[in-house]
Amino acid sequence: RFLVHRLQDFQTYFGSDHSIVQNALQGQSPAVVAQQIATNSVLADSAQTAQALDVGSLSADDPALQLVEAFRPRFQAYQSAWAGLSARQQEVARQLGQARFAIYGTDVPPDASFSLRIADGVVRSYEYNGTVAPPYTTFYGLYEHYANHGPGSEWDLPDRWLNPPEGFERATPVNLVSTNDITGGNSGSPLLNADLELVGLIFDGNIESLAGDYIYMPDQGMRTVSVDVRGMLEALDEVYDADRLVLEVTGGPFVESESAADATAASAP
Repeated sequence: RFLVHRLQDFQTYFGSDHSIVQNALQGQSPAVVAQQIATNSVLADSAQTAQALDVGSLSADDPALQLVEAFRPRFQAYQSAWAGLSARQQEVARQLGQARFAIYGTDVPPDASFSLRIADGVVRSYEYNGTVAPPYTTFYGLYEHYANHGPGSEWDLPDRWLNPPEGFERATPVNLVSTNDITGGNSGSPLLNADLELVGLIFDGNIESLAGDYIYMPDQGMRTVSVDVRGMLEALDEVYDADRLVLEVTGGPFVESESAADATAASAP
């Protein structure tokens, strides 16, 4: 399925008349080409691949290798161009860092220098596709996507989420956006409130934040995305019934239920 979609992307972005698409598809549909590769290529099976490499039987006539050869020259050209652009970006970043230090000195923290730092920010919504993206999402959104797209879609849900316990609160925040200035490599960083309490875990930025590699403009909608600890605890406590883990991270005492105690006693030798 993934290969079918990727070949369809070739058609969409290069056009059906492009040499890459013609060489890759040979006049056939993406679905047919993908099926031929899955059926006839030794690379479609890990055991067959290992055997072919051991005995040296992997051939350039393999349909998977033929597909790679169709776009290899374009990919190599891209890699070469990207290497040159990356070198220029690094030089610009070096000059920008020197300019910032000359103006601000040590009044501002270093920008992603692999040293520990704190980036200040506030939880704030932003304009998005003609509307306003809320500062928080909740479990209601999870069920709304399932209701809109249905079973078998990318928004399908397992049984435990389709039939959660009665105490499960769908209004619990799951993710939140804030104006913290982050960059690649900050994923997994803790999000702290003014009292230094852990309130979230950073894992992404919105599409607007991509330009933050060059200039940070929160008024242009750049936002850091974090998973809210309230959503984590609600899922662990109500959906997964991971009481011991919840109490471990919240510092509360674990009280074994009578039914669990009876079961433990009954299984004791």
